[in-house]
Amino acid sequence: KSRISGRPLVRYSEPTYFFRLRKYVEPVYRAIESDQIRITPASRKNEILSKLKGWDQDLSISRASLAWGIQMPDDPAHVLYVWIDALSNYITGLGWPDGDRFKAYWPADLHLIGKEILWFHAFYWPAMLLSLGLPQPKQLFAHGWWVVEGKKMSKSMGNFVDLARLRELHARYGVDVVRYYLVRAGPFGSDLDFLQVELDRAYSELGNIVGNLLNRLINMTRKYRDGVVPAVGTTDDALDGPLVARTASLANDLAGAYERIELQQCALIPVELARAANAYVDATAPFKLAKDPAQAGRLDTVLARMIHATQATLAALMPILPAKASAGLMQLGIDLAGKSLKELLEPRPLPTLKLNPTIKNI
Repeated sequence: KSRISGRPLVRYSEPTYFFRLRKYVEPVYRAIESDQIRITPASRKNEILSKLKGWDQDLSISRASLAWGIQMPDDPAHVLYVWIDALSNYITGLGWPDGDRFKAYWPADLHLIGKEILWFHAFYWPAMLLSLGLPQPKQLFAHGWWVVEGKKMSKSMGNFVDLARLRELHARYGVDVVRYYLVRAGPFGSDLDFLQVELDRAYSELGNIVGNLLNRLINMTRKYRDGVVPAVGTTDDALDGPLVARTASLANDLAGAYERIELQQCALIPVELARAANAYVDATAPFKLAKDPAQAGRLDTVLARMIHATQATLAALMPILPAKASAGLMQLGIDLAGKSLKELLEPRPLPTLKLNPTIKNI
C-alpha cells in the first residue's frame, strides 16, 4: 500500500522510451555534494546524496497506455511522462532557447518546492539540463507539509483545512494574522501541525507585543507631546544602548533570515524587537518622566527611541502583515508613498512626525 494514501499499489508493464539517466548520476552527485546545486535544509541534501549513491537505472519517459498527455514527437502512440513535460516548463515558459526572459532569468536562483517532489528537481531536472548543456539552478529548498495528527493534509483523505474553514479563520482573525501564524508556526522546511491553540497564541502575540507597543507610543505621544514625536534629547547609554543597537541591526538580521529562507525567523525577529521596546518603556517609565519638567529632554529621547523601534518593527513585518503593518506606519504619520522596505528599515534619525489621527488603531 501507499504510505501516504493507504491505497493498494498496482503493477503493470507496457512499452516505453527511456532517458539515459544513469549517465548523469556522478555529475549530479558532485554538483549537489559541492553545493554547486545547493539543497536545503541540509537533511534533504543528505537524503538525495544517499539515494544517488545506489542509483543504477534509466528513466522511463513515455506511456503507451494513456489516451491523454503530450504526444512523443516521433511516436504519437506514446505520451510524454508528466515530469519531463512539467520540468521543461521552467525554461520553455521563459522562451528557451533564444527568448529574452530565458537569457535574463535562467539559471534560477531558487526552486522552492515541496519535499515530496525534491527527487524530481534534484536528479531528473539537473540531468535533463546537463543533457541540453544548460546551467543548473543555484538552490533547491524543499519545504515540509502541513499535517493533521502526523498525516499530510490530503484531499483524498479529507483531513485538510478547506475553503470554508479558511474563510472562517480570515473573518475571525484577518488574513494578515493567519499568514503570520503560518509563517511563525515552526522552522520552514519542517512538517507542521495546524493547531487552533497556536493560531490563538500567534494572534495574542501580535496584539500583546506589537499592538501594545504601537498603542503605548501613540497614547504617550498624544498625552505628553500633543501628538508630535520629538527628536532625541537627553540620552542614557545604559538604558538606550541595547534598544538602539537592536533597532540598528534589524535590517541586516532580517535580510540574513530571508537569504537563508528562515521564514519563521522573519516573523520572530521583528516581534522580538517590539518585545525589547516594551521592556525599554517599562525600564524608562515615561509616565514618571512626564511628571518632572527637568526630565523633558529625557522623555523626548524615550519617545523618539520608541518610534524608531516601532517603525522598524512594523516595516519588517510588512511582507507578512501588509495591511496591518502599513496601517500602523500610517498611524505614526509615516508617508509610505514611493518608499521601499529598505528605506523604512534604515535606522537613520527620523524627522519630527505628527501622528495621523484619521487612521484607526490596528
